[in-house]
Amino acid sequence: MPVEVKPFLLDKPIDAGAKTVTGTGPAGIPILIVDVNFMGEILGEGTIGQDGTYAINLVTPAVEQHLIGLALGDLKGTPWEFNAFTEPGFTGPGAQQVPMVGYIYDSFLIETAK
Repeated sequence: MPVEVKPFLLDKPIDAGAKTVTGTGPAGIPILIVDVNFMGEILGEGTIGQDGTYAINLVTPAVEQHLIGLALGDLKGTPWEFNAFTEPGFTGPGAQQVPMVGYIYDSFLIETAK
């Protein structure tokens, strides 16, 4: 099933102590918010809404100076496969391949809470 090519993005900035991460991406896609510093520990998961937005509650608040990232969630049971998301149009400005973690579509270094 084709999916609209739209970048997976985190709303930035994200402050230390944040309990929810928001952003945008292709509708209906399962996603993960991960702590890259802790080998991709899953901080939260959900599905991008039909309006192309998401709000993911974190299991632990965002930690200052940790890099968090947005990754694809489990695609089993969906009409998509990972290969459907390899076009450059899906990546945000913080996209990167992280050894031992996987592909991150967007990332952000958590800032000091204001």
